[in-house]
Parts: sequence; C-alpha cells; structure tokens
Amino acid sequence: MRTERVKFFFISVVSPLVYLNTINHEYVLNNFSVIKENFVVKNDFKKTPTVWKTDYIYGYGYQYVNLYRPLGLILFAIQWELAQNNPPFPQFLGVILCSLLCCLIFIF
Repeated sequence: MRTERVKFFFISVVSPLVYLNTINHEYVLNNFSVIKENFVVKNDFKKTPTVWKTDYIYGYGYQYVNLYRPLGLILFAIQWELAQNNPPFPQFLGVILCSLLCCLIFIF
C-alpha cells in the first residue's frame, strides 16, 4: 500500500513538471483560428449555442474543416472570458488538467 502512495505522489509531482515550461508560451499555430481570432469563442458566451451547431473553426473566416469539437471550444470560451488574450492562464490550466488526468489514469 505504501508503494502505491509513493507512485501516486511521484506521478502527481512529475507530471506537471513535464509541461511546466509551457506556461510562458504564446499562442501559436491553430490557437489563432480556434481562440485568438475566432469570433464565436471571443463573444461573451452569446455565441455558445453556435458552437454546438458548427464545426471547429467556424468563427474564423467561415472556413469548413469537418471537425466537430464543441467541448473544446466551450472550454476555450471560458478561458477567454476569464483571462482575455492571456496565454499563460490556459497553459497553466492545461498543466493542471494533464496532472489530474495522469493521476486518474493511475487510480483506475
């Protein structure tokens, strides 16, 4: 039993360290089309119903990419609402979520 606790502690400490260096990174690549320049994500939750009806980068120049990921877009909208144009905030949340996921995988 003690060994399991040590393993869990090791996972919960090491897993965030792997991605901790990303906290100071800026938006790159698809972050512009999905977050920074997407009017659906940046529209104060008024366009949230649109997320459920459209594809992944609908709010970025009305391009069609045949990807349906509404939960990710809603998470990006929440992040944008809490910290507009502040990349370290979503990066920090990503580190925390990755750490929690690693711990859950270990538990189950």
